[in-house]
This record gives sequence, structure tokens and C-alpha cells, in this order.
Amino acid sequence: MPNTLKIFFTRTITASILAISFILAFTFLSKNGIKILISIITSFLVLEYVHLILPQAKKKLKNLLAGLYITSYLICLFIIQLSNNESLITTVIAIVPIYIVISFWIFCHESTHNIIEYTGLTILGLFYIIWPAILLINILEREPNGFAWLAWLLLVIFTGDIFAYLTGSIWNSKKWMPYISPNKSYGGLMSGLLFSGFMSIVVLMYFNGTGTKAFFYFILGAICFFIAQTGDLWVSTLKRRAGLKDTGNWLPGHGGWLDRLDGVLIALPISYHLAFFYFSVHINP
Repeated sequence: MPNTLKIFFTRTITASILAISFILAFTFLSKNGIKILISIITSFLVLEYVHLILPQAKKKLKNLLAGLYITSYLICLFIIQLSNNESLITTVIAIVPIYIVISFWIFCHESTHNIIEYTGLTILGLFYIIWPAILLINILEREPNGFAWLAWLLLVIFTGDIFAYLTGSIWNSKKWMPYISPNKSYGGLMSGLLFSGFMSIVVLMYFNGTGTKAFFYFILGAICFFIAQTGDLWVSTLKRRAGLKDTGNWLPGHGGWLDRLDGVLIALPISYHLAFFYFSVHINP
């Protein structure tokens, strides 16, 4: 128990510092400053992801793949500056054939099975890391409520993660994903859903000054947390495949940037489209 509480407090402090730092940065930095910050974090995510899918590969091979991701990121960033939001997903999809061709030549010295596996994981990385980063820049630049929505997203997911970890460690309930992540339990999942929902309402009341649509925001927060678990489990699957405990050692209590942002990366595009397009929900700063 003492060790569990120590890890819990470490994770809480790290997550709180990250959330506050992100919110302050996105509040006071210029548009170019925000782009630079997102680009730096994306670079760390790319390096960790490449090491995750190619743990035993030579450094030259990893550098080639990382360079492919970074180049694609810069190309997408350039294109959306010259166009509108609707072209973003089209741009990413248009890059896929190029990824297939380049990936084949990068991995052509591997076995047939590895070429197919590595190419598939490379393309998934395009949608999992590059697309959310570009989308986030687009949202912050063009959505009037983009900052408030980002604050909501980070606080909802981080809060759910923290309390899911604490409850799952204390309450020895049935595991719900024992083969992928043995520490995840139904008790932790339920705790994460509840606290994510409550945090969603708190953020709503802070920005809007009212609890209108509180129940709806509770459900949306819980859905957002559940979606984030997919990213968490996806990275856990890759870590098991690579024989790694963490994707890095940058963040105390968490590991790497990908360990901390795995759920955010997949929840960001889905929750954005749910909130802004399907439900016409806006959090007003």
C-alpha cells in the first residue's frame, strides 16, 4: 500500500504539472510558440513510437522512419495553413500510398512477414500521432473555443487515469484486460468513468459559470475517458510486443511521453468531432 500511494502521488503531481503547464503555455504563447511546443512534443512521441515498433532495429532504420514521420508532419502542417479544416483528413489519407511505398523500401531487407507488419504499424502511427498533432494546431488556431475544449480534454482524461489507478490498486476487483494490461480492473474502470464525468462538469461550470447540460457533460466526459483507454491499451499491447515496461523515462510515475499521452492521442480527434460536429457542444472560455 505505501508504494501504491507513493506512485499515486507521483503520478498525480506529474499529471497536474503537465496539465497546468499545457494550459498556461496554450494561454500565453503566441500561435508560432504553440506550434513549436506541439512540434517538440510530437518529435518525442515519434521517437518513442519508432522505438516501440522497432525495438531491435538498427539506429539507421529508426532514424529513417522517424524522419519519414517528421517530414509528413511538416508537409501536413504546411498544407493546412493554405487550406481549410476539411482538407486535413484528406491530406493524411493521401499520404498513405506514399507511406506504403517508402515503408517497403525502408523495410525491404526484412522478412516478408516483417515488411507487412512494420508497414501496417507505420501507417497506424501516421493516424495515431501525426494526425492528432496537426488537428490540435488547427483547432487552437481556428476554433473560438479550442483552448477551453483542450483544457476540458486534458483534465477529464488525466483525472480519470489518476483515480482509475488508485482505485484499481486498492480495490482488488476482477481484471478486465488481463492479457494486455494486468493492472486494469473493473473497479478502476468504473472509478475512472465516474471521476472523468465529474471533472467534465467542473470544467463546464468553470468556463460557462453554469451547470446547464451537466448530465450531458458527465456522459461526454465518461465516454472520452473510455475512448482514451483504447489508446492506453494499444500502447500497452505494443510495449508487450517489444518487451518494454515504459516508452521512455521522461515523466516520473508515468515513463515516456507516449505513456502519458497514449489516451489523449486517440481521444483528441474522436471527442472533438463528437462535441463540435455531432452534438454542437461548445465550452465558452
